Amino acid sequence: MDPGGCVERCSAMSLESMEVLQEGISLVLSQWSALQMAVRHEWGGRDSRRKCDELAGTLLSWFCQSKAPVSIDDLENVLDENLLLSFNTEIVDGSVEEPSNDQIRRVDILNLIYAKKDRGKLKKT
Repeated sequence: MDPGGCVERCSAMSLESMEVLQEGISLVLSQWSALQMAVRHEWGGRDSRRKCDELAGTLLSWFCQSKAPVSIDDLENVLDENLLLSFNTEIVDGSVEEPSNDQIRRVDILNLIYAKKDRGKLKKT
């Protein structure tokens, strides 16, 4: 895993790996209490569930289309901005770090699996 908190972009990932990443993103978001509370109480309006699903798609695209390594801070900013704009919710208790750290770890693991499977060895990060 990358001790600097960055991951390589995943544009070269296989379709299977991208599906696993998408599932991981959905899992992390489903366990994020602040987001789930916003969805449950429709802080984003009647289409709060759709906005949550769009966030998952946004994160997948963000991870896979980034031309540079992404950091936990960048991910936290994306999550924070999305909650503010889509759900009119500002996270002040630091809980936005929870899904950011989980997601970065999952992408790191996928990068390692991808490197080992497709190249026969682990990439150095």
